[in-house]
Amino acid sequence: MEDSLSTVILDPLRLQTLSEFTRLIKRFFEELNIEPEFHRFDQDVTAPLVAYAPPRGGLWFARPDKDAPAVALAGIRPLANRTCELKRLYVIPEERKKGYGQFLLNQALNFARQEDYLEILLSVRPDLKNALHMYQRNGFTPCARYNADQRAGIFYSYKFNTEVK
Repeated sequence: MEDSLSTVILDPLRLQTLSEFTRLIKRFFEELNIEPEFHRFDQDVTAPLVAYAPPRGGLWFARPDKDAPAVALAGIRPLANRTCELKRLYVIPEERKKGYGQFLLNQALNFARQEDYLEILLSVRPDLKNALHMYQRNGFTPCARYNADQRAGIFYSYKFNTEVK
């Protein structure tokens, strides 16, 4: 799995990649049988360049090589008090189990650490078993509901170790 990702291109969200975001979000909604209307007020869907704006936010695409279309995406958006949220971690079905999800989760964790966040929150549907296992393997633990997303059902937190070494 690691070797197959040695050529992965990490590409940030920008005006030129906005169509890739739209394409992958549409696939995400279709796969999970979510009506796009449900997310019409979610700024991360309607205005991703604002929701994931640097320096405190970011959204990245994973591509198998520089000329290939994006096969996965994930974003970090700021919340409050040095807390951020992992959003839209999605890998297209035909590219799953190749390490793209872990690759993007690592990117998100590294970004949040670099931006000096203390905690990452995320919400996920209980039927997304592979995602749940990946989050647990990476140290995410259950936490209280932090948003009104009724479709999510499960909420996780990752707290960065703030001890001085």
